[in-house]
Amino acid sequence: MKIEEIKDKLVLRSLLKKWKQSEGIQRLDRAILGDADMLLWRGVKVLVAYDGDRGVSLNIMHAGKRKKNAWEPYANFYTAWTVPNYRRQGWATRLYRHREKECITAGCRRLKALAGTRLGASFHRSLNHPIWCSTDKGELCIDSALISDIEWPESTPMGVRKYTDRT
Repeated sequence: MKIEEIKDKLVLRSLLKKWKQSEGIQRLDRAILGDADMLLWRGVKVLVAYDGDRGVSLNIMHAGKRKKNAWEPYANFYTAWTVPNYRRQGWATRLYRHREKECITAGCRRLKALAGTRLGASFHRSLNHPIWCSTDKGELCIDSALISDIEWPESTPMGVRKYTDRT
């Protein structure tokens, strides 16, 4: 598996256009991919996994820098998407694990995400990310430790502390 960071918006748009026009793409896939190039403008890291010369999986995450409380900085997870013929083969997970290591190296202690689709929720559950609540829009709120042996801040309720185990 080759992993490449996409920094050029035109390169990303070309790849997204190919994916949107490929076989097996559903309306929901197009909606998910539609937000991807907008995130590049915000300085979010976009990674693509390749099978040979074909881009097959996308990961969009941001390693936060602010430190306003004991949990920060957070890694903000935006999107994981894989070409339908390549799903359930570990492409998105391997790409996520690659980016997760980069975020930990950058000092991130936890990950935040919203899962707005069944596939998104399934992906986070496969990574053992705890789901804390849902938003008014029905998205599931994910807040997970990136480093399982971090110390809990003094104010953390005891009932929450059980969520450090990532196995």
